[in-house]
Amino acid sequence: MMSIEDRQRMAASLLERLAQRKVFFTTSWDDGLRTDLPLVELGQKHRIPMMLFVCPRHPNGKAMTSGELRQVANGAEIGSHTLTHTPIDHCSPAVAREEVLAGRVFVEGTLGRPVPHFALVGGRYSSANLNAIAALFDSVRSTHAFNFFRPAHGALIKPSLQVRFDGRTHPLKMLWEAFMQLSFAGLLRVASRVAVGQRQHDMLAIIPEICAAPEIYLHLWGHSEEIEECDAWRDLESIFSVLNAINGVPMTYSEFIAAKQ
Repeated sequence: MMSIEDRQRMAASLLERLAQRKVFFTTSWDDGLRTDLPLVELGQKHRIPMMLFVCPRHPNGKAMTSGELRQVANGAEIGSHTLTHTPIDHCSPAVAREEVLAGRVFVEGTLGRPVPHFALVGGRYSSANLNAIAALFDSVRSTHAFNFFRPAHGALIKPSLQVRFDGRTHPLKMLWEAFMQLSFAGLLRVASRVAVGQRQHDMLAIIPEICAAPEIYLHLWGHSEEIEECDAWRDLESIFSVLNAINGVPMTYSEFIAAKQ
């Protein structure tokens, strides 16, 4: 974990860097576990929009109850994340569709309203099973490629940044690197990480056109259980404070997906 002083310095640098930019942002959180309850409260406190991708029968046994799901749905959007947290990249298209549809039906039945957005478990998919489930949703989020798939447009859009607190990369540092112009040496360093499979935590930093753009679209996502395990709630508040201090433009997940860039 970074010290409070390091967080403050990094946040000040971010504010200076982003002072002349307009940052449109949203957040989403995977799994639908009970640790999402304090997460949503924190989001409401800081006026941070949230999408919760829910897995009703998560194998760790910590999934929210139906009552808790209805409770958090008053303060956040709800999406689907399969029924049993099953990665579908190696499933047949038929099995993938069955698992994904079962999760959606459960959540829609609990909330009594449509659930148009889906997040892939592990961000993984094959072309065959992506095609098998695409018609079920307005968007499919893939963390593997750091983007979203909108079936009606047939395009992968908008970069995405995972919020992690497990010591690998501090999210404020990731935000800072994302909005800096990379040197040639820095580009090579990040490219080498991608080459060895470390895409999930560093890929945003290799998109220099975002750094130069006057308008920035930023999607932050993560897992509330990890925040709880690492006791990183104050760190998460630091990120939310940066977004508020730069006068970022909060968008619901649905608005963010629909926005034209």
